[in-house]
Amino acid sequence: MISPIGVCRQPSSSKRALIAVTVVPRRQFIAPCLWVGESGSLVWQPRSCSVERGVIGQEYRMTQAITHLSIGLGWDPAHANGLHPRRKDIDLNVAALSFAGENFVDVAFHEQLTSRDGALRHLGDSVTGDGDGDNEVIVVDLALLDPVVTTIVFLVTCYTGQRFDQIANGFCRVVDNVTGIELVRVDLDSVGAHTGIVVGKLHRPYQDWAFTLIGQPIIAQHVVNAVPQLGAYLH
Repeated sequence: MISPIGVCRQPSSSKRALIAVTVVPRRQFIAPCLWVGESGSLVWQPRSCSVERGVIGQEYRMTQAITHLSIGLGWDPAHANGLHPRRKDIDLNVAALSFAGENFVDVAFHEQLTSRDGALRHLGDSVTGDGDGDNEVIVVDLALLDPVVTTIVFLVTCYTGQRFDQIANGFCRVVDNVTGIELVRVDLDSVGAHTGIVVGKLHRPYQDWAFTLIGQPIIAQHVVNAVPQLGAYLH
């Protein structure tokens, strides 16, 4: 049985939006949006992303300012039997992109492991998903960040082109490394027929940095394909 447990407001420049959070099996949260249009009517727009921990559109700020954060990505390798027949290896990638306003500044991903300022560090590329836990991790040290940066966007793409609903046990999670608290965890299987997802962003809506969960599916196999789709999340 699904039961509502809360409602939070999502900032919007042109519309008011409510995110209704519901409890579903496996302790996953599905966050559909109820938009209040210009005519005053409610427009229901479901999200394609199932979130095990976290609320889409909510800002996460710790008692102390966020200073050191990581995003982990994990998935199971392709298998020769079962629901995921082996056709080719599954290669997911996690990336962190920094922006100054709407202008791209730098990136850490599998082709450039460290940003020029040293604030974004990719700890190593996995091309198969072999191994338990996080297969790829990006660490963010905000103390090293170029002061011109206003937003850091996190995304996951499938370089080999499989849709997320074709990949077993895919997940990404964001952790505050100072407290050890897992802020959000996203089940990638629920993203469906997409090859990319904008996971969330670090930004400064106030004086301190905050993390906001976005959870927006996109069609992109590489960072280059994703960058033109990120403009809406840089404000």
